[in-house]
Amino acid sequence: MAQVGGDCSRSDCPLQPQNARPDLPAVLRRRLADAYAEQARSDFEAYRTHLQSAAGCHQLHYLQMACEKIAKAYRLRDLQAPPGEDLYSHAVFSKFILNLLKSGDLKQRYLSHDAKRRQIERYARLMAVQIERLAPAVDRGATPANVEYPWVIGETVFVPCRHTYPIEEQLKRPAGREFLKLVEMAIEQYASISLNA
Repeated sequence: MAQVGGDCSRSDCPLQPQNARPDLPAVLRRRLADAYAEQARSDFEAYRTHLQSAAGCHQLHYLQMACEKIAKAYRLRDLQAPPGEDLYSHAVFSKFILNLLKSGDLKQRYLSHDAKRRQIERYARLMAVQIERLAPAVDRGATPANVEYPWVIGETVFVPCRHTYPIEEQLKRPAGREFLKLVEMAIEQYASISLNA
């Protein structure tokens, strides 16, 4: 039986989850990436259709999860970086959006609309950061508002299901709708878009 204690950052540590090990075989890595993409699609579908009558926190939670998972899928598949902590981090989407917008595939898609691509790039990063911060584990000290758990500011207790998040209104505006189209495209065209192209 393995002894518990000491440094368990080694790849052969029996306590380290299998998909966090840096020596993940390529075939398993690809299957894991595809699994993240499939779950992102399901979460995005729940956001778009099944949760329309639910409180905003529930809708945004599914959007946040879809964005996080599709970012992890592309990272696993295209960037060939060790899976490690990124698979357990909620702060991967804003980096992914920038990589996606700079990819050859997206530049090609916006070839005759470069001004539109630059405009999307300007606000996509801002929206991506806001969506990341909806997860309670991201920047909780600076932005305690999240979509899962109540939080306290001063003497006031906030409840997610009664809170209105600024991103809710932003997603209804033209820039927000374009951003959602970008997220949907990343999810739906995962098989044909590459961050390496």
